[in-house]
Amino acid sequence: MVATLKELLEKQKFLLKNLQVEKQHCQSDNKALSKRIQVVTTESRHRTKDIEQLRKRGVDTLVMLLKGEKVKNISKKIQQLQQDIHTLASSLLEQCDTDVATKAFSIFWLNLKEPIAAMGDPLPLKRILTLTEKFMMDVLVDLFILNENPGFNIQEKYHQLSVWIYDNATDPEDTYLGGLLRQEIARICDRCRKDKTSDLYQTHCEVLQNKWKYMYSGLVKAFPFVYQNDKAEPDIKKHYGARVHSLVEQAIDIGMSIRSQAMDIYAVAVEEGTQALDTGMMLDVDGHTSGTIALCIFPPILASAPISSDVDTSLVLAVGRMLCI
Repeated sequence: MVATLKELLEKQKFLLKNLQVEKQHCQSDNKALSKRIQVVTTESRHRTKDIEQLRKRGVDTLVMLLKGEKVKNISKKIQQLQQDIHTLASSLLEQCDTDVATKAFSIFWLNLKEPIAAMGDPLPLKRILTLTEKFMMDVLVDLFILNENPGFNIQEKYHQLSVWIYDNATDPEDTYLGGLLRQEIARICDRCRKDKTSDLYQTHCEVLQNKWKYMYSGLVKAFPFVYQNDKAEPDIKKHYGARVHSLVEQAIDIGMSIRSQAMDIYAVAVEEGTQALDTGMMLDVDGHTSGTIALCIFPPILASAPISSDVDTSLVLAVGRMLCI
């Protein structure tokens, strides 16, 4: 009996000794892991701080770019385009048949029949001017779309890639990649459209011609004398068609400049008939300071950093012009 108890005691001592050794190993491992956790935590804090500094530096850089000469030049080009549209529209009023113009403009926009009808029959010259400007800008503003390069043969595939990049961005800074891709594509397109031997030059010319045809034919419907004037005028430079062609070229050039920038530059979508006037980036042609937008004549053009930020990086490059009710 005593021998059995001694044997059991020895086994318990042996087991206890092994447990003590195992405990020492565990304590040693825990100590090492604690030190490793401290190191990783410190590294993580430093990395988070570095990322935040880089992020702030990136935002600061974009804010600086927003105030740079390139963006100012784009703003001037947009404002010049608006002025040239106004000048052409004003010249068309000199020989305008208000009955013909009213009939034409009443069917130009299916969603705007009621507000246009409410302006009068026939339309006052002031409203004909407004609608003429709107028609031309509606045609040209499509050329400002960020991810649309006129004449670019693989536009659809490029668009799909851009959407994939933005949809799969796990961090706001990942959207920089989409911006860089857009810039490079825009630069390539801008270079190739000037090379008469390139395929893009040919498709670019087709886009320009199609835009010109659409705008010119629309103006002829509202102002039939335009076609008669161009037919009789021997100097092509004096044709209304040449002035329309110049407007399309200006808009294409602005679009290329927009897409080649690091920041996002875009025309603000305006919901006619429901949206309220935003005096921070819009003016009413009749001088109203509030009201519901009946017609968007020129949409506001904004520039902003393509990342999430606590810093307001938006800038109005061109104030929108609206007609409110």
